[in-house]
Amino acid sequence: MTVAVGDIPHTERCQSSHWLLALFLLFCFFPYLRTIPLPVDTQPTGLVLGLMLIMLARRHQASAGVWMVAGITIAAIIIFLAGDIELSAIRNIIGYISLFVFTYLFFNISLSERALLQKITEIAILGWFLVGVLQIIIGRGFLVFLISDARTTDSRGVTSLAPEPTYYASQMLFLLLLHILLGMKRFIVAIALLSILFLAISSQVVIVIILATGISLPFLLGRRGFGFVLLISLFVGALGFALFEDYKHQYRILTIVDILLKNPTSLLLVDASANERFAAIYVSFKSFFGNYMMPHGISGNYYYDVFVDLKQRNPQFLWAATPSKSNLSGAGRIAFELGPLLFMFAGIVVAAAWRLKAPASVRVFTAAAYLLLMITAIPLAHPMVGAVLGVMIACGFPLKSQDESNPSQAIVKL
Repeated sequence: MTVAVGDIPHTERCQSSHWLLALFLLFCFFPYLRTIPLPVDTQPTGLVLGLMLIMLARRHQASAGVWMVAGITIAAIIIFLAGDIELSAIRNIIGYISLFVFTYLFFNISLSERALLQKITEIAILGWFLVGVLQIIIGRGFLVFLISDARTTDSRGVTSLAPEPTYYASQMLFLLLLHILLGMKRFIVAIALLSILFLAISSQVVIVIILATGISLPFLLGRRGFGFVLLISLFVGALGFALFEDYKHQYRILTIVDILLKNPTSLLLVDASANERFAAIYVSFKSFFGNYMMPHGISGNYYYDVFVDLKQRNPQFLWAATPSKSNLSGAGRIAFELGPLLFMFAGIVVAAAWRLKAPASVRVFTAAAYLLLMITAIPLAHPMVGAVLGVMIACGFPLKSQDESNPSQAIVKL
């Protein structure tokens, strides 16, 4: 990304952009770190720094995939201006602006600083893992003062530098996908998976990984990496089977597995958290198809009204879900608010992933894991949503040419 600030000398300009980009990456890889006391989980610091980087840019460059994301954002802004402009609508439109900002910046950073971005991703994975381990050893309250809130129980995993174990696991999966895109090391992959399975212990993210692995498994058969995946799967399966009976009443994820084994359809009827998370997906896609895949609008008032109506018609099915103006599902939000543009978003992901210079199994896993994770409780304003998409587009649809002949006008370098 190109930056220039008026008549500031070149050396000073490079130094300022150096620190600005460094801070931007810090708050993207650790998006819950609190700088000012805001009552939100995902802090806006990364977005503010990202907007500053874009405003300082002298040149703007991106491939078609990034501009298609920009098209989604522009469409969202038009729908926003045509509807009810109130607090929830403003919060929601910030999510679409964030999606473009992070996609655009990580696309450019990936092209100019791929090796450095890979190293920072590895350090971030190790950092999240280390804090999680120390919370088990020292106590669950270790370093939680750095974030707005930490919510967990003894039956759930630790939170590391996230508000909840599920958010911790989601962040680790995003980082794992970034690591896969930038260059995979088995040790780092193992650390990320250990964090998800044994530190965060998030049933939601574990299900996403299982489904994505199952979808990609047919493309893995017969390849050299199949033995490694099979070995890890057998190890985790054997360990889980050995510990299941002893610990199924102590950890929520094992309680959920026990419910699924006995009666899969009863999970939504006995687990309040699962019912609440499922409600966002159900309301979003039920109304998406019920409205002939047309947009409902950006305002949270529209979502709330539909939520109330569906809950009144399905009181036993949505028994634990409280109607809200906030849609927890990332992909569900796009479907509900923008209608058919959901297919455009999914198409960008699939097209970029399929063009990766990687085995088919890796390409399929990357796209499946990303899209499945987006269906869950992931806000569009989360920096990693755009970060992974931007790097995916950069790897699948790189620019045909990149002018780096003049370092002062090239993409920002640390």
